[in-house]
Amino acid sequence: YEEEGRWKEANLELERALSFDGGSPELHARRGRVLIQLDQLGQAEKEITASLGIETTVDGLQAQADLRAARGDAAGALASYQRAAGLVSFADNAMEAETVYLGLAEMQIVTLDVATAEATLRRLCGQDRRSLAGRLRLAATAWAQGDMAAAEAHFKDAVAVEPSSLEGL
Repeated sequence: YEEEGRWKEANLELERALSFDGGSPELHARRGRVLIQLDQLGQAEKEITASLGIETTVDGLQAQADLRAARGDAAGALASYQRAAGLVSFADNAMEAETVYLGLAEMQIVTLDVATAEATLRRLCGQDRRSLAGRLRLAATAWAQGDMAAAEAHFKDAVAVEPSSLEGL
């Protein structure tokens, strides 16, 4: 349902799943993120609070970051992503770690800390040699800071990772 943007159906499905496993922090966090899409921020906050009350997980912290961002609290979203970055492991779950680092860098850019975002993206690309999204965003941060040579080098790195990347090309 989520892939198709059918948020109401996704919410109902997660509600059913929670009736069987109400102690799952991941299900509460996921439902919280779906409720954000439905613009039900109060209910989303309850689900995210329940998630983090059960256990502090990367999913819960990402949901908390999404809620804070939806409410216009970029600094709070940044803090949530910073906590999540402390929990992820590239060795254990590279995809999850990439998602967290991309979110962290995005919030750093939103809070106008492009230099720190660039450092975050460099850490991501250093840990995950296959991160196309990391390389593309790293090129964008170099470009935004006026470093065209670095931007071009990062775009070339992106094409080396994924030769058919239209964004990189």
